[in-house]
Amino acid sequence: LKAVRATDGPFLPPALDWEKYGGTPKRNLEWIRGFVHVVRQELGRDPMIYTGPNVWYYTTDDSDEFVNLPLWEVNYTKQGALPSASPRAMPRKSGRKKWPWTIWQWSGGGDFAHADR
Repeated sequence: LKAVRATDGPFLPPALDWEKYGGTPKRNLEWIRGFVHVVRQELGRDPMIYTGPNVWYYTTDDSDEFVNLPLWEVNYTKQGALPSASPRAMPRKSGRKKWPWTIWQWSGGGDFAHADR
């Protein structure tokens, strides 16, 4: 946060990279809440959350608590995704508020990401 405060923005919001499996949904949500609180208090802005549908589903019980934050959704297969494709909706459980993606990462790099010909 000190490095972010020392820069001359504007920049993308700081991002929480949420890719871990493990922990309980209750504990994970407490940790995410704490991160969001500290970023808001220190920077006066909301962070972005970087995660994918499966990780979010299993580690937060598919929570819709953070749908007001920007979402950097990572969602692709080994082959990448067609430009006309759409990522899976988050959260997945019915009755939950939908979380529209702000950034959709549809490639993880590698051979399928860029073709040098």
